[in-house]
Amino acid sequence: MQWLVSKPEFWAALFGALAAFLLAAFAQWQTATIAKRTTANVTLIALSQMFGLLESLRHHLLVSEPARFHKISGRAPRSFELRKLTGLPERVIRISFDRLGFLADSQDPDVLNRLLTAERAFESLLESMRRLGELQSEFMERLSRFDPSGQRALQPSDILAVAGTKLLIEIDDLVEGLRTGLPEGRDSVLAVGNQLRQTLRMQFPSRRFLGFSPIPRSSLTELPSGLPSPALWRRIVRRVVDEVRTRMGWSIKQPPASAVPPFPEALEIKRFPPRSYDVAK
Repeated sequence: MQWLVSKPEFWAALFGALAAFLLAAFAQWQTATIAKRTTANVTLIALSQMFGLLESLRHHLLVSEPARFHKISGRAPRSFELRKLTGLPERVIRISFDRLGFLADSQDPDVLNRLLTAERAFESLLESMRRLGELQSEFMERLSRFDPSGQRALQPSDILAVAGTKLLIEIDDLVEGLRTGLPEGRDSVLAVGNQLRQTLRMQFPSRRFLGFSPIPRSSLTELPSGLPSPALWRRIVRRVVDEVRTRMGWSIKQPPASAVPPFPEALEIKRFPPRSYDVAK
């Protein structure tokens, strides 16, 4: 054994095997880390899409539709007078909880529960919007059978008789629930996204993770604030190219970016049939 240890070839082979083992372990760790980072960024993208869709639904139901009706009739719409929203996505990016198990070992393992709660709330809001669309279609069918030409001036009592109180109350309750649920769901998705990103940045200090900002639906083309700076060499090359183009007269001046406006406030929607506590007010 001493003879073997004294041989340089033995130590060379030993250090070679150790180096190969360490390189393989490092490669495996690097691959796993990249996979975790990719899953985390895809999750942040899914949350960003959920946030944008909820804001779009809120803008349609609580801002653009009431504004359109008020412009036409000069009064606030009743809940059944809002137009149906078409084009709801059948599928959106889902959160891969089975690949986020590494978050259980982070300093904030409860972020998984908050992610699950936010996704369930999002799915519930989408289901409420789909149900509202079905009820609105049924209401229009009943109204069309009663007045095919659409020329009759219907009174509230006529609408109640044609559509039925049950259908109108169900529409009204869904609109009222979405009035509070859509803003709350949007804000919770944003909050959970920020919490997840902070957890990931602490879990992987050397890695970069995506972020999304609360941009209103009317300003989706504006760049969000807080974007990380590109690499130094990219900025140098970009500046050199821009300088050359400017000196050669090839550059086109871009207009200054406007400030991002706040989210538009929800407009008034009258409940129908009126409730006793609403009339008392």
